[in-house]
Amino acid sequence: RVSAQKTTYVPGATNALIFSGKINDSDGKAWAVVTLGTEPIKKLEFDCYYWDDAAKKLVDKFELQVKVDGEWVTVLDLLDEIDGPLGIYQVVVEDLNATEFRFYSEGHASDNKARVILDNLKAYK
Repeated sequence: RVSAQKTTYVPGATNALIFSGKINDSDGKAWAVVTLGTEPIKKLEFDCYYWDDAAKKLVDKFELQVKVDGEWVTVLDLLDEIDGPLGIYQVVVEDLNATEFRFYSEGHASDNKARVILDNLKAYK
């Protein structure tokens, strides 16, 4: 599931895109596809963080992917980018050359606690 909400566990958090990979009997996957026209994007900037400390143990995967020849290819493991104290991390991804991106998450908590957050997405040509 992907939704817009605000966590109270992270100082400075605002309403943002929430990826909750596992809810009840779901398959544990959540994603959002972003298509930005026909001219390739060279750089992305965004904020990324866990919903709370418990989510750090429940989110198995959070990746930035690009579409190459019809297949999704991971260009950055976002869990590596937010591996630290609970807080908001600014991520900058350069040397891109794509028009279609996917933020992909997997989690294993059946009670909707495997949450990661994406906010303030900026794209540069």
